[in-house]
Amino acid sequence: MKKIQILVLILSAAFACHFSVLAQVGKAPGNSREKEIVRPAPNLAHEKKKMLISILEKQETDWNKGNLKGFLSAYWNSDTLRSLSVRGLQYGYDRLEKKLLKNYPDSVSMGHLDYDAIHIELIGEMDAMITGKWLRKNDKKFQGGFFTVLVRKIKGRWLIVSEQLS
Repeated sequence: MKKIQILVLILSAAFACHFSVLAQVGKAPGNSREKEIVRPAPNLAHEKKKMLISILEKQETDWNKGNLKGFLSAYWNSDTLRSLSVRGLQYGYDRLEKKLLKNYPDSVSMGHLDYDAIHIELIGEMDAMITGKWLRKNDKKFQGGFFTVLVRKIKGRWLIVSEQLS
């Protein structure tokens, strides 16, 4: 008698498992129509990181086309924009724009730019920090280093509010 009870329990558990799996994929028997398969919600952090990488990709594209204005559109147009390099700390969008226009007056002097994002850290809903490498090739000369940018969502747009270049 005990063997039969154990067998019934095992079969009941297997039967319940089978119908549970079918129900999860939307194919439970007894339904004339198949239910839609439930898909997991999108990974919002992953989607946000992809969007942040697209900012760097647009900057690369604009730079490599000689479009300095397009490149600069990723920056916050504010007096409190910060840019730190080996030459020191500089404040303001206008100063950054003037410096870049002076150093890169045309597409030939701009050369070819490549970014490689190494790490993206989401900081709350409105901020992110991107660390990566940059390489610029111009007339067979290479210049490169590392960068960290703080990106903030301002009025619905993600903009670079601070950068550090090495």
